[in-house]
Amino acid sequence: MASPARTLLLWFQNGTRLEIPLEAIVELAGARYDDMQDIVISPYRDSFSVPSLDVDIYVPGLVASVLNISVVRNFARLGGSKTSPKKRIAARANGKKGGRPKGSGTAR
Repeated sequence: MASPARTLLLWFQNGTRLEIPLEAIVELAGARYDDMQDIVISPYRDSFSVPSLDVDIYVPGLVASVLNISVVRNFARLGGSKTSPKKRIAARANGKKGGRPKGSGTAR
């Protein structure tokens, strides 16, 4: 009998799937098949827990750790570029106050 694959498969709402070898996840590298039978997804669907191992994993952090950092930066930039009525109102209010504050004068 073949042993089960030692991978974590994540399905995202847009249909994308990401398969990650358990060995690439420090917290789950030594997990046995039985340990992985009881995974609890958070209500916000941004993290999951493996109670038998006392492990909690934040999915965006997991994805960032296994993907190239430039890919993660692109995702972050896309998220920051999203607009909403609340963002527009806040930007206008901040502009009336003089805009974004100047740096503290420290070298970058």
